[in-house]
Amino acid sequence: MNRPVAGSSKRGQAAIMMALTLTMLFGVVGFSVDLGQSYYRKQAAKATADAMAAAAAAWASTNTPACGTTVLCSSNSCSSLTTAGNASYVGCLYSTPNGFTDGATGQTVTINANSGSPSGSAPGVSTAFWFTANVTETEPQLFLGILGLSTAVVKAQSTAGLVSSGSGSSSCLYVLSPTAQNALQLGNNAQVSTVSCGVYVNSNNATAAMYVTGSAKLTSPVIDLVGAYKHDNNGSTSTTPVTGVSAVTDPFVNLGVPSAPANNPACGGATDPNCNYSGNYAPWVSGGYTLSPGTYPNGISLSNGNPATLAPGVYVVNGPFNIQSGPLTAPNGGVLIYLTGSSSYVSIGNGATVNLTAMSSGSYEGVLFYQDRTVSSPMESYFEGGANMTLKGSLYFPHAALEFANGTNSGGVGSVVASTLNFQGGATFNAGTQSQTGISASTTYTPYVLQ
Repeated sequence: MNRPVAGSSKRGQAAIMMALTLTMLFGVVGFSVDLGQSYYRKQAAKATADAMAAAAAAWASTNTPACGTTVLCSSNSCSSLTTAGNASYVGCLYSTPNGFTDGATGQTVTINANSGSPSGSAPGVSTAFWFTANVTETEPQLFLGILGLSTAVVKAQSTAGLVSSGSGSSSCLYVLSPTAQNALQLGNNAQVSTVSCGVYVNSNNATAAMYVTGSAKLTSPVIDLVGAYKHDNNGSTSTTPVTGVSAVTDPFVNLGVPSAPANNPACGGATDPNCNYSGNYAPWVSGGYTLSPGTYPNGISLSNGNPATLAPGVYVVNGPFNIQSGPLTAPNGGVLIYLTGSSSYVSIGNGATVNLTAMSSGSYEGVLFYQDRTVSSPMESYFEGGANMTLKGSLYFPHAALEFANGTNSGGVGSVVASTLNFQGGATFNAGTQSQTGISASTTYTPYVLQ
């Protein structure tokens, strides 16, 4: 009779345990190897997508982006892009050197471009154009294939946008006070609209850097606030304001101070109706006044319905620019009103007829009113001219409070820069129709990685 050898059953059990242990060990090793490889390829795909999107945005930023030739506003497979001269093609050039080729075994590489809202996002960033690169690769699994997991798919996406600034066709509201409550305020059915730039409020006030109330509405594609905002009593905005953004820089901070022009030597003095530098234009003069560029030490005051025209040039006003009737016009355009001295301010009365146009070239292109930035606490300025007021150019009051009221219609204004801004009394303010804002004569684009 045969008997089992002592210990043979234990050796059989050990073999089984060893087989199970080795299977588990190889499974763990296989999982680690395959997972590590997939992670590596995922990172490589993300780096490729980042390079593609950034390259497309950078190329478009210097080649006048527009749907059509320079920007293919659609989704494109990189293998189909064989013609140079567009941002998508440039973006695709960065895929193959990074190890990904559209159409290669297991690989798909595409780039999408469009205007408006991008697939990525960044707080406070409004894009003119955006580019999204997608990289996909099907990875064979070496060890995990034993467990039936033969392939794994890695995907990566990156979006870069173009942020426009200094557009010749756009205008902005810049409110520079760093702390004021209600630094930007709209009330009593005021209707304020910017075209293609935005609204930027530097106040960090935690209660309300911006306050919209009384059925007022702010319409703008971008509303960026350092502090908080408040809506009540049917006040509204066309887009949700973004809070907690970084303060913006004064866009005119590098604008030089104009030289004081010499007064016209041909003038006959204060009694000459055509060049009265005393600044008082209340007395009636047949045919009205024609003002010449020069220095007005007592300001410029126009009332009693006496008409006046401004010849092209720089007007240095040390005192009030006080227009209560008019009409005051600049039929040939090309004027700059430079306000200096602590007593300088603007007061355009309700119903006053004022039609002024900024310079169309030179250092002060597009700037209509410029308040001396060395005056730290100037008086508040009022623009209340109603539907008869047309101001074509930017208003620069870096340290002053500005108020628009009483049915104001400022169609043609470029950008408005002020310490605080208040729109009241049914004011209708339409910014952005003036072709020159004074910030820049042409649009510039900055590439910005969104995701």
